[in-house]
Amino acid sequence: MKTAHLNVTVFLLVVFTLSFLFFFTGKSYSVSEAEKRALAPFPDVDWGKIFSGELARGIESYVCDHFPLRDEFLAMHFFVRDRKGIRNRDFAFYENLTAENDGLRDVLSEIKPHEIVKAQAEEPGEQEEAETEEGLEGALVASKGGVAGLSVKKGILIVGGRAMEAFGGSSKGSRLFAKVVNAYREVLPKSITVYALLVPSASAFYLPEEYKKRSNPQAPFIEATYAMLRFDVKPVRVLPEMEPHKDENLYLKTDHHWTGLGAYYAYRAFCKVASLEPIPLEQMKRVEVKPYLGSLYYLVRDDALKNSEDSLVFFVPPGNFDVNIYKGGATENSPIKGKVVYENAKNYGVFLGGDAP
Repeated sequence: MKTAHLNVTVFLLVVFTLSFLFFFTGKSYSVSEAEKRALAPFPDVDWGKIFSGELARGIESYVCDHFPLRDEFLAMHFFVRDRKGIRNRDFAFYENLTAENDGLRDVLSEIKPHEIVKAQAEEPGEQEEAETEEGLEGALVASKGGVAGLSVKKGILIVGGRAMEAFGGSSKGSRLFAKVVNAYREVLPKSITVYALLVPSASAFYLPEEYKKRSNPQAPFIEATYAMLRFDVKPVRVLPEMEPHKDENLYLKTDHHWTGLGAYYAYRAFCKVASLEPIPLEQMKRVEVKPYLGSLYYLVRDDALKNSEDSLVFFVPPGNFDVNIYKGGATENSPIKGKVVYENAKNYGVFLGGDAP
């Protein structure tokens, strides 16, 4: 009986101690700098969420993201994981992981309601959709080494100290992208030229031959997506411009972004389509930020990436540029002065001050 009382006492003491630490000593953050993502907020309380279970799930997510010493426990977890057993230091594959992306559905939801109606009215029916699906699969079969219907789980591949996202691709994603671009072309004035530029990921250039079975080829998906665009949308093909320069480090080793050099070659491809003269690279100021650890490192915390000596290099074009930033979706009144490059900003925020400047 005494043992039972002791067990209950110890259990309650642990619960109350952790509760005290959680509510009175823990620091509340909205963003995790280590993981490069937004942390779960405390959910709003209402009767609907209580009965649906949404409130309980929200509280669970909040506690998981904010419990005391969370970063220290995570660091311990990754330390133990990397020293467990015998590991291949040249190659690693982390399944069911992917870096956070912009989300085409979020972009589509930002188009005005009447514009969405127009876009949906143009959406292909079941027969046309089946033909589109067949066309995408055919493009895969026709590509060298492509395998129609290949299923690749979301994951991060690490080869020789470089992290890459495995590319699965889907006809559904291609149709959604084309639908968004076509919707903008439909509602924008004809005097505005609409361009479409699909950015390949690092695995299109740096994945060794023996590991290509883990990732679908990207070129056929890009071409199949461009084939669904309206005739008056101009596609920009960056692969042919970038491929000859792949030995020049076009992508960051620890991040899903390309480097300033990769972006420059894509800019040259755009200039060809837009009939513009690109600024020569040697006329730009080269700036390097190091050491740099990007989004893919913080996703997997692999030691091979930590020791990769990655750095963020960007190029500042000559001349002075005026940038107007409109907050909250406003297009008139009170623009905020901004910059193209913030040389003293943290990490990828050097470009325009971040994704949401």
